[in-house]
Amino acid sequence: ENRDFITSYIPVRPGGLEGPVEAVFELYNDVTPVIQRMDSTQGTVTAGVILISGLLYGALFFIVRRADRTIKQQDSQARQYLRELESEVSERKRAEKEVQRNLERVRALYEIGLTITSTLDLRTILDGLLEKIDLLLPYSASLLALLNRESGTFERLTVRNLDEKAVQATLERSGGGLRRIVLESKAPLAIRNVQKDSRMPPVSEFFT
Repeated sequence: ENRDFITSYIPVRPGGLEGPVEAVFELYNDVTPVIQRMDSTQGTVTAGVILISGLLYGALFFIVRRADRTIKQQDSQARQYLRELESEVSERKRAEKEVQRNLERVRALYEIGLTITSTLDLRTILDGLLEKIDLLLPYSASLLALLNRESGTFERLTVRNLDEKAVQATLERSGGGLRRIVLESKAPLAIRNVQKDSRMPPVSEFFT
């Protein structure tokens, strides 16, 4: 037991190779030390392969992890650069639009100056002013009214994109309304929604 053997069976033929087998010679060789060395060598090789594979896996894992971290860092930097570039482009476009608006305002002011100096007729000057103001401000309608200090009422001077008769009737009926608030406060008054402000007359009254 617990031994490894190689057994050989050799036939005995006294009459030659063609003769009948009259006996069998049995030979037993003890190869236990060889098998043990083979098992030991196999275990060493297996352990070495596992160790080398583990070291190789660890090295590859470290390289891949480092490469992945580098790629993510570069991707984050690229995204940050793109965001900064988009922000810069957006800011530049906004600045260009602002410059364009300023040029339009300067041009409109220049044309307003030409309108004022081209005639002495007040109505013509005011119509020209409203026309130029309409190019600068996103309003669809405008009105200029003058306070008559003797009667205390407002008189329509000129309107744009409004029904003149309806405007005059509203002025006479309201007695000034919001205009008197501006006159008394001596400050601009801005209304975000004229349809919901209770101080405003119905907007439909101003249009035909």
